[in-house]
Amino acid sequence: MEIQVIIEDDGFWKAIKSIRNILQPLAVASNILQAPTTHMYHVLLTLGNLYQIFKTATGIPAEIAQGAIKSLERRWKDNADQELFILSIILNPYIHNRCFNSTANRNLTPAGLYKMAECACSRILKEDVGPGFFTAFMDYLHKHNNYSAQWMSLDSWKEEAAKMGKEPDIIRIWESIMPANSAGCECLFSKLGLVHMKK
Repeated sequence: MEIQVIIEDDGFWKAIKSIRNILQPLAVASNILQAPTTHMYHVLLTLGNLYQIFKTATGIPAEIAQGAIKSLERRWKDNADQELFILSIILNPYIHNRCFNSTANRNLTPAGLYKMAECACSRILKEDVGPGFFTAFMDYLHKHNNYSAQWMSLDSWKEEAAKMGKEPDIIRIWESIMPANSAGCECLFSKLGLVHMKK
């Protein structure tokens, strides 16, 4: 009898719907972030999507939505390597800088993104980038020369991946447009050997 009273209560079903509205985006995000094929750009896009859901949600109590937003902001501010996450999206040729508002943040303008990429490369490679890096990065941002969608065969990569029910493999795309010689790689491996040989 008690169960029937609960089931017939409209408030019970509204509470269940509210709980579903809260948990569903978190469950989807969890599935994305735990997948074996998750890349850095998936992480930032997922966090951005969660932020947007909780910012604009009408079926979620305001205090819960605000708590989720504050948690996302805190994690982004305190724990995330922001430059690398942003660059992971920029360096995805299917996304580029389309999901960033460069008028709201000077760090997301082409000049700001170049500085971000320059700092990240210097930090990771432990050397300054050369003058050709600026030209190549700007060509990439503006989809010119070797970085146009046609030159990179982005439509073909996408069609091939769709046949297999997958996303295009960004690493394979980048490998397909790399220089024909291995001087850059050899230099990096030489440096890696020097680092590991030091005691």
